[in-house]
Amino acid sequence: MGSVAGTLLGPLRRLGAAPRRLFSSDRGRAAARTALGAIIARPLNMLLSLATTALVVRCMGMDQFGTWAVWQNFAGVLGVFALGVPLSVMNHLSTARAGGDTERLSRTVSTAFFMMAAAGAALLAGSGVWLALDPSFAGLARLDRQSLDTAGVACAAVFIAYAAVGLAAGIFDRITTSQQDGWISAGCQVVGSAISLVLVATACLFRAPLPLAAAGWATGSLFGLAVNGVVARQRYGSWAAPRLACFSRSEMQLLLADGWQFMLLGFIGLITLQSDPLLVGIWDAIHATENGSRAVAEMAIPLRFFNIASAVILVFLSPLWPAYADAQARGDVEWSRRTLLRSLAATTAVATLLIAPATLWSRQLLAWWVGGDVSVPQPLLHAFGWWAFVTIVSYPIVMYLNGVGRLRFQLVLGLIFTTFVLPAKFAGLAWFGSAGMVAATVVVFMGLQFIPLLALALAITRPAKKS
Repeated sequence: MGSVAGTLLGPLRRLGAAPRRLFSSDRGRAAARTALGAIIARPLNMLLSLATTALVVRCMGMDQFGTWAVWQNFAGVLGVFALGVPLSVMNHLSTARAGGDTERLSRTVSTAFFMMAAAGAALLAGSGVWLALDPSFAGLARLDRQSLDTAGVACAAVFIAYAAVGLAAGIFDRITTSQQDGWISAGCQVVGSAISLVLVATACLFRAPLPLAAAGWATGSLFGLAVNGVVARQRYGSWAAPRLACFSRSEMQLLLADGWQFMLLGFIGLITLQSDPLLVGIWDAIHATENGSRAVAEMAIPLRFFNIASAVILVFLSPLWPAYADAQARGDVEWSRRTLLRSLAATTAVATLLIAPATLWSRQLLAWWVGGDVSVPQPLLHAFGWWAFVTIVSYPIVMYLNGVGRLRFQLVLGLIFTTFVLPAKFAGLAWFGSAGMVAATVVVFMGLQFIPLLALALAITRPAKKS
């Protein structure tokens, strides 16, 4: 009887001891502090963002929210102007921190900040030229066969300016994250989201036009990044404050050497997995359909809804990226292997618990969130449920490969993935509507991203055979 009980209870004891083993090192405890702090801030930030979306939809209608969603997605795509530097900064700062190299920390922060300031200026100049040559922004300001929508143009200008300023301001978020203080970043995002919500609510209360509501949202978000910069300077000292005298050409070359790979990976992930509302808007602008803005809104609302689960999972996984980079710098392969396997198993279980009920009751939840007048097709909701599940389960793998610097393989796969997924998306949209677009993404993602990346991660972390 005792042996049977031991057999049954043994795995449970090992599972219960897993957190103690995982967080027995300083690196693990730092990751735990970040995750626990973010648990408090992230849900609040999500609630604030959801409230902002509900306000725009309920007060301004589906059509105007469609315009908002197009340009907000477009602002995300403009992150390509960062050249991958913000993500490269995380690894460089983590490595410098592991070696106690304060001089390099200062050099990296200053170089990255002024590079992003220059990139933002170039983005603003390029957008100004585009507007002068094509006031409709390639037809995206003329959705629903309208004449030129001046409010749409103004909304576009707000989000483009937000993207330009955010390039440099976003470096402060990377500083705190790289120092395994992601809870600070999450807290500053809460501050920004709260201000955004207040300003958007004020715009709705006084029936202000859409561009003013967008400006309120952008102001709050940028203020949160500014607060992050102030906190970083107070917490880490002078190296966290950009100084032109510390700008280094050699450091710029090092950041770009990794950054271009991060840039392509980030752009691939954004344009293929997060920008379906923008792609729908482009499709409808090309074909001059009569429901372009509404079609964009129908795609954007469930995308934001299912992104809640992604945000919950990333609360726990984001601290692992700098932890993996630190482990790589110290040669601690065993810790990385254990952490990868456990995070992968835990993420799969949690994703199942979150996505299954969210998909089953999605129509009721959406009606409660943005109002009963919003109707999203049930097949589209099911497709988004599968999309959310497969992408969430891939996060632990991507965190590990990014942390250990395995970018080339991801880049090659990403380029192949993009080559196939964009035609598949538009074919699915043409043949089966919006649900077909998302379903095509899931199928191509599984074959060309998830399975190969999982195989690589398992191969890297396989224990060496003892001679």
